[in-house]
Amino acid sequence: MDQSPQPDPPVANADVPARSRPQTPGAALVSAIVPGVGQFMLGETLKGYIFLALTLIWCLCFFAPLRLPRLYYGWLTLIFSGIALTIAASCQALRSRSEGRGGPGNWIWLFGTLPLALLGPLICQSLLLRAGGFRAFRIPSASMERTIQEGDLLMADMRFYRHHEPADGEIILLKSPETPGVILIKRLIARGGDTITSVHGAVSLNGVALNESYVQHTDDPTDELMNFGPLTIPPHKLFVMGDNRDISLDSRMPEFGLVDESAILGKPLYIITPAHDRSGERLH
Repeated sequence: MDQSPQPDPPVANADVPARSRPQTPGAALVSAIVPGVGQFMLGETLKGYIFLALTLIWCLCFFAPLRLPRLYYGWLTLIFSGIALTIAASCQALRSRSEGRGGPGNWIWLFGTLPLALLGPLICQSLLLRAGGFRAFRIPSASMERTIQEGDLLMADMRFYRHHEPADGEIILLKSPETPGVILIKRLIARGGDTITSVHGAVSLNGVALNESYVQHTDDPTDELMNFGPLTIPPHKLFVMGDNRDISLDSRMPEFGLVDESAILGKPLYIITPAHDRSGERLH
């Protein structure tokens, strides 16, 4: 019985892969956003886990127990280390052997991913700062000069007073007693149970004259700003003043008055970008 010849099985064309190979430039772009994910796309599992672990460690530094942004140089370290991490992950993906070759195209992709590698950590650190209890504030007035200049950008810890009692003389952030939603920055002068007096601008607390080297006078103040008391502060109330005593709206004025302890929001830590050259200066 004759048998017709069977056709040979089709041979796969070696020049046309059965499935798409991982693309290094695309993986580099992804690694510029989340270091390590691009390495997984390229099948480099170990490197992917390493970059992801480093990214996780970087994120955890914003939270307790480290909370590095509470220090100026800790905050700077997080910014630059985050940028270095995304650039390293992107460059490693571009140099991957998954493409089988390098070439000038990789350099083009490198310059294309650099802006994303720079922008990604900056956006991410802003979100992590909020999540970790930190906020940056721009100072719109001169009421705290010369300690804090108008236009200064400062970092504040919004969780500090969850675990600490406010101390006399500290600079605090608080809710405005006049305007809902407005955050003020003042210096805490007296708390519940304290007695405060001012004679010609010289302030005494519980009979002891305060050494207020931070105070500034820039105008001709009214008598109510220079002379008041003796005033005993009721429980759970605060007496606050600005360092620029001649222009600050604060507890000396009836329309402002004493502030509830519950109005305290946070503690300013340091100046980020100043109106004058004082970056990193801690606020006391």
